[in-house]
Amino acid sequence: MGAVAMVLGSGGCSGRQPPAEPPDPQPTTPAPAVDFTATVDARSDAVHVVYRLVNHSGAELLAFKNDKVYVTGQDNGRVQLAQRAFTMPEGTVTWSQPVPASGVRVGDGQELTADLTVPMPLKRNHPYGDDYGKGPIALPDPIKEIVFCLGVVRTDDVTVALPQGEQITLPNLASTTAIQHLLCSAPARLG
Repeated sequence: MGAVAMVLGSGGCSGRQPPAEPPDPQPTTPAPAVDFTATVDARSDAVHVVYRLVNHSGAELLAFKNDKVYVTGQDNGRVQLAQRAFTMPEGTVTWSQPVPASGVRVGDGQELTADLTVPMPLKRNHPYGDDYGKGPIALPDPIKEIVFCLGVVRTDDVTVALPQGEQITLPNLASTTAIQHLLCSAPARLG
C-alpha cells in the first residue's frame, strides 16, 4: 500500500541485539476501509516522511496525528517511526496516570496529510520512556530499515465519551491499542 523513496542512511556496526520492546497487541476490531500512502526518505541528517490518508470507512476515524513522532525498534534491524497509541509497558515502574495520545477526527470521505522530519541519528522515543525497570531499551544496531506507521481508530469503537471538536485525546493503554489499526509504509532499506 505504501510507496517508499530511499536515498541513504546510517547505522552502527556492533551487531548487538537490543532489549525487547514491549508487546504490541493486535486490534480486536475490523480494519477500516482507507487509502493510505507514505514515503520514507532517509538521508544522513534526517528521515523525511510524507503520508496521505483518505477515509472510505463510512464512519468517523481518529488518526493519532500530533507533534511527536515515536521511534521504536522491531525485529531484524527494523525501526518504526510512528504517530500512534502504545500500551502501557509492564515492569517495576508505575505511572500515576497514562500518557495521553492525541489525534484528530477524520470524517468519512475526508483526507489527512502530513509532512514529518525526524533527525538522524535516530534515537528511541516512546511515550513511557526507555526503561521500565528491566534495563534500558535501545534501537537495533545496526538499523537496516525504517517503516512509518499511523495509528487510527473508529470513534464508534471508543468506549469513553469523546469531547467535541477536532482534537481528541485517548490514553496510551491496552484499551486503546485493542481498537487501533496501524497503517504502515513499505520498509525503506538503509545502506
